[in-house]
Amino acid sequence: MKLRRNTARNTALAAGVCLATIFGAASPAMADTSNAYAQALNTTLVGGAIGAHTNPSQVANDGTQPTQTSTPGSPALVGGQSILKAGVLVQQATAWAGGRDAACAGVAGNGGAVAIGNDGTCTVSGSGGVSLELLNVAGLGTVTLKADAITSDCYATSLGDLRANSTLANLRLETKTTPLIGVGTTTTTSLAGQTGPNTGVNVGGLLGLGNIATLMINEQHTDAANNSASATALRIGLLGAVGVLSSTVEVGNVKCGETRYTPALPVHGIPIAGGLIAVAMWFGRHRIKSLANSLRGAR
Repeated sequence: MKLRRNTARNTALAAGVCLATIFGAASPAMADTSNAYAQALNTTLVGGAIGAHTNPSQVANDGTQPTQTSTPGSPALVGGQSILKAGVLVQQATAWAGGRDAACAGVAGNGGAVAIGNDGTCTVSGSGGVSLELLNVAGLGTVTLKADAITSDCYATSLGDLRANSTLANLRLETKTTPLIGVGTTTTTSLAGQTGPNTGVNVGGLLGLGNIATLMINEQHTDAANNSASATALRIGLLGAVGVLSSTVEVGNVKCGETRYTPALPVHGIPIAGGLIAVAMWFGRHRIKSLANSLRGAR
């Protein structure tokens, strides 16, 4: 009887060693990673040169770190610009452990800011609205793009929950003539019905002198293959003489992901585990036969 107990104990110990070897060789799961990017304003000149811009807020989390988030507040503007006439630049990016990240950026009203919630939603504050001047010709007038706020936000997880969105509340064009002689006029055209995803709009100039700008409104994209999402609230193509592109202004550019999910048994560990399972099965069978022979001998 004692021989039977010892043999059973040895067999159980051998099986335990085999299982530990299998899961140890497969290695523990790597943590899900995340990263996020937010830029309130970026200007690209003809030839690709970078004009006025804010330095992007970028954060990353390897899955083992506490929440990584960029410093909130209005980012510093690098280089001079003449397009933003009212409002403040805002941007923030956050990356959590567990493969989640979010970003928010753009232009908010005076005293405004953005705040990213734990569920990835973006809250925008501020008052007085924002104003982007597209054209200013002395003796003729101005063409200005106005809104309560112009922001974009995104959210991505390693499990494929992807969101990309832009908010351009009360978007409108204001054309104001200021002739040297006579009385000027102000005309406001609402663009509230043209803020759907990836909407293009041509902006006419003063006195019917052709287009002065092209707008790409609420540009957004999600990529399920890479667990990523991106959005640009407003992309302005400013047209110079005879309709030639002179510069491109991006307002509220955000990117979330590419988050990475690692299963409990990494793919690269499967061949190793498979081979060790086969060895364990052979070894277990050998121990079972030895146990059977021992039992017969003990009778």
